[in-house]
Amino acid sequence: LRYDYDASKIDEDTMVEKHRRFPAQFLGASDFRGVRNQVYEILDNAWDECAEHNYKMKEIGIDFKSKILLEIRADDSVVVEDNGRGIPCGKGEGENEVPAIYKVFEREGAGGKARGGKGYTAPTAGQHGTGSAVVNSTSEYFRVVTNTATDEASGVYVVEYYKGKRVRELSKIAEIQYDGTIPITGTRVEYRYDQTIFSQTIDGGVADAFSREEIIER
Repeated sequence: LRYDYDASKIDEDTMVEKHRRFPAQFLGASDFRGVRNQVYEILDNAWDECAEHNYKMKEIGIDFKSKILLEIRADDSVVVEDNGRGIPCGKGEGENEVPAIYKVFEREGAGGKARGGKGYTAPTAGQHGTGSAVVNSTSEYFRVVTNTATDEASGVYVVEYYKGKRVRELSKIAEIQYDGTIPITGTRVEYRYDQTIFSQTIDGGVADAFSREEIIER
């Protein structure tokens, strides 16, 4: 007896392909609940960045007011904007290192919460290095503008994706601004879920996903 099941039959998905083929594994569902959880993932990350920034400001005696803006537009695009720390855009010390922001939005298991959470002091809400990358992969388009004040790469940076694939390389579009001696930091994420990979049409759009009876209060 011989089987034709040989090495040529073994293949593998890229991370983006895996997210897009099996969104329920990462977002909990492939219907309106998955679309809703996309929003939660980006909101949770905004919350984490604001909480950490607020914590650091209080350490140096500054009364800082955290702000998070959520906008759900008529075309089903979503905007989440925060005044947290911003996302690092510099590269690590390794020979093949890429900008840190690529790791955050393109790779599983990457982020400030990985390996014990070296990037955080305050309690965190978002998934540990998974959520943002999954939302990117399962979106039609995904755009990030971040104001970061790290020594290695201070400034305002932008990067853009189409269906999880980078279509605009990271580029610096402005210098960081200051309020007195405090840099004005934060991140703006804009995206639209990909209707081709979620199993049910959402007649009322993303906003309707938050009004279904099945919604869980957070």
